[in-house]
Amino acid sequence: MISGSRHLAATLTWKPLAATAAATAVWIALIERPSPLVLSLAAAAVAATTPFVLDDTAAATLQSSPATLRQRRAHRVAMVLPLLASWWVLALIVVSRSTRDLPLAAHTLQLSTLVGIGLAAASMVSSAGSDRSPGGTLGAIAVIVCFGTAFLPERALQLVTAAPADPGAGRQLIVTLAVAVVIQLSGSADPARRSRLRL
Repeated sequence: MISGSRHLAATLTWKPLAATAAATAVWIALIERPSPLVLSLAAAAVAATTPFVLDDTAAATLQSSPATLRQRRAHRVAMVLPLLASWWVLALIVVSRSTRDLPLAAHTLQLSTLVGIGLAAASMVSSAGSDRSPGGTLGAIAVIVCFGTAFLPERALQLVTAAPADPGAGRQLIVTLAVAVVIQLSGSADPARRSRLRL
């Protein structure tokens, strides 16, 4: 178990997430009065680099492993959760100093939804292609595109809102997150099982 965790830590693509978390933390700290929009932008940036943790160059050799693909991916995500949670707590503390009654739960839901979108896209792409499929890259693109719709003038076209505390935003984010989780679970099914389902 310990040796498996060490091997996973050695092959984990965590540098994009760590670098973005550090850069956004410095950016937020340097702003005199960071607004909730700044927090949302930082959340989108960090969420866009989270899917890279699913990039696994050893995926082909691990297909015969007793652990399922879903378990291996869950383990990879769990490895970076402490980093993600620590960064988020720090960001909330800094922004809450300049924003009274910052909606912590709403912004946390927004971050969770963005991360879910990225992981869902990365899971589907990596499952559809080979072990070298650019799941992380396309997961990042999915996050950027979905968050970009928040700035469209038509509310109906917004997949993710930039103002998570607005009326109706919470329900929209919950639905989007639920769909992302279902897609991620489907995309993380073992190839043999997906083949049986097609038959």
